[in-house]
Amino acid sequence: MFRNILRSSFRISSRFPGKQIPGIINEAKPVMGRRYASGFKEELVDKKFALKWLAVVSIVGTAIFVKVIRRVKDEQDNNRLNIKTTYTEEEWHEHLRKLQKKKFSFESGEEFYLFPFASHSEKKVTELVNKLGGSDTVATVDLNDLIAAQLADKSSKFGHLLQQTLEKKDEKSNTCYYNFTYVLSPGVFTQLVKDKALELRAEHPKYSRFVLLNYPNTIEEAVRFEQKVSKVKKLVVGGKEPEGQQNY
Repeated sequence: MFRNILRSSFRISSRFPGKQIPGIINEAKPVMGRRYASGFKEELVDKKFALKWLAVVSIVGTAIFVKVIRRVKDEQDNNRLNIKTTYTEEEWHEHLRKLQKKKFSFESGEEFYLFPFASHSEKKVTELVNKLGGSDTVATVDLNDLIAAQLADKSSKFGHLLQQTLEKKDEKSNTCYYNFTYVLSPGVFTQLVKDKALELRAEHPKYSRFVLLNYPNTIEEAVRFEQKVSKVKKLVVGGKEPEGQQNY
């Protein structure tokens, strides 16, 4: 009997293709197709949402960045407007005093005497030191000795730099023996002199006056000294001061 039912079902299905036959379960292919289509649509929706969110974030970020830049520019403009450009004489001296106080390495009343042509003038150097109060309170710093020590010390801070830029040495000169090429930047010799003066002051607190021999060796070094180290008390030339200065 079961065999007859199958035969009948086969005959009916062959006569009516694509139609549902009672007692026989159809496959779920259409349902599976709808599921695949639903997943594809969800993926498209996710991508569209991500693109919209990215666009919103970009616009908001750009707006914040532009706002910050404008605020910084406004503050810079305000600072420029607040810069003082005119001074009375008293205000100008006070302004210079504040700048010098920030920059100077010696601010305790030390006095500096520059003797740029001191080589082979030991007697004049001794006379100058004695007139200023003697070796107990007066220190001498010789630029020739500082440069020689740097050149001899391979581990020194400026030794290699000085060796590379040394042009010639003339021990017959009445000032600094050493000449260097233009490659050497200004300020090296001022740094050497300043470091030595600070070292001497730390070792001998009684030192209140410093005689710098064979320094400055260039105009640039003299300018650097008064910008960074201290004001110069007097400039001594050949044991005598230039006209217009009082005797020490």
